[in-house]
Amino acid sequence: MGFVFALNKDGDPQYYTFSVTSGQRVHVILLKSMEANDSSFIPMVAILGPGLKNQGTLLNKVALPSGYNWQAISSGHPVPTCEPFSPGSFFGLSDTAFNVPSTGQYYVVVYENSSTPTGGHYGLTIGDRESYTIDEWVLLPVNLINIYSWGGQTFLE
Repeated sequence: MGFVFALNKDGDPQYYTFSVTSGQRVHVILLKSMEANDSSFIPMVAILGPGLKNQGTLLNKVALPSGYNWQAISSGHPVPTCEPFSPGSFFGLSDTAFNVPSTGQYYVVVYENSSTPTGGHYGLTIGDRESYTIDEWVLLPVNLINIYSWGGQTFLE
């Protein structure tokens, strides 16, 4: 599943949850828009879950559920990328894949690791394969217009 959201300038992290079974492979991909007003915005992700090994430094504002560990993933240098199935473009920041160590509920947390957060638009994909429902196929034209808009383009470009 993929998402397009925005972090506010208040610096509060945003949480996404998903349930998986032990041994399942999961990808977490973080990207940001190419809009000029997002140029200094660099979001990061952390994965929270049972059985993970603590990795990286977790922002103090991130609430860690009891019994959970984390993997904080640093964003790399923004890499310009084009969406292969639509003319959307974005900056790729991180792409992490892991095998789930324990069955349960996991969280992906998106945040800015900054004392002066700027906020901005980001995209997040969680999963290991793309699949579409009938509703998604029917709504594809509307969703493509939203993708163009999010990327700072018009649908005529």
